[in-house]
Amino acid sequence: AFPLITIGGPPMAPQTLPRNRDFTPASLAGLTPPARLLLWAARAWLRGQVTERPACQQIRGRFHRAGWSQAFGYFDGFMHFLDFRQPLPPDFDRTFGPDLTALEEDFIASLAALQRDEADRLIMFARARVACAPARIAARHVAMEMVSAMSEAGGWLEAPAPAGTPDLSLALLARTRAPVS
Repeated sequence: AFPLITIGGPPMAPQTLPRNRDFTPASLAGLTPPARLLLWAARAWLRGQVTERPACQQIRGRFHRAGWSQAFGYFDGFMHFLDFRQPLPPDFDRTFGPDLTALEEDFIASLAALQRDEADRLIMFARARVACAPARIAARHVAMEMVSAMSEAGGWLEAPAPAGTPDLSLALLARTRAPVS
C-alpha cells in the first residue's frame, strides 16, 4: 500500500453527503438504462482496481455499444480521481448486487445534476471524495466532459422532461412503480 500524501493540510475524511430528496432509488430498478450502465462501469472499474484485473476493455466495449466512445476516457479519468489517494476504495458494491449504496446514489445523482447544468452537487461529492483542491477541480472538469459526451449520444442519467412540463425526478418515478418482489 502507498502512504497517504497530503498537499496543503491533512487529508479529508470520507464524508457522507446529505441525502438528496430528489433522487432516492433503492435499487437498480429505479435507474434509467444509461444510469445503470454507468453504475455497472463504476463497480467494474473499482473491482478491477481491487483485484488488479482491470475491466477497462469490457467497459470501453459497453460504452462503445451505447454510443459513448467519446466518454470512456473521461470516465476512466474521473474514476481515477475518485480512487485518488483514498485509504480505502470508494464504497461501491463490487459484488454487483441489486441495491445501491449511499455513495452510489450520490455518484449517479451528482452526475445527473451535472447533466442539468447543476454543478453544486458534483462539487459537494468531489469535496467529500477527493483529498486535494487541484484534484477536485480537475475531477469536476473531467466529469463535465464525460456527461457532455454521454448527453450528446443520448445517454441521459435521468429521463429529460418534454419542454414545458415539470421535471420529474427518479424518486417520483420509483414511487409510482409497483414494488418488485
